[in-house]
Amino acid sequence: MRHKRNPGAPLPPLRKFLGGIIFVGALILLMLLWRGIEMITDWFWFQEVGFEKLFSITILTQLQVAAI
Repeated sequence: MRHKRNPGAPLPPLRKFLGGIIFVGALILLMLLWRGIEMITDWFWFQEVGFEKLFSITILTQLQVAAI
């Protein structure tokens, strides 16, 4: 059973920003999905031309730089 709220009572802090939090989360998820699609496309292209090793080295180097 839900608690009834008085019409003049303020919303709890988290509930107040829930829409913004969901929007930012969806935006981040969309950006990660887009980046994943780009990486899969690049992987297929490098595989087609026979340079899988170059793709792997590039990705590992980018991850190392990002970790620093």
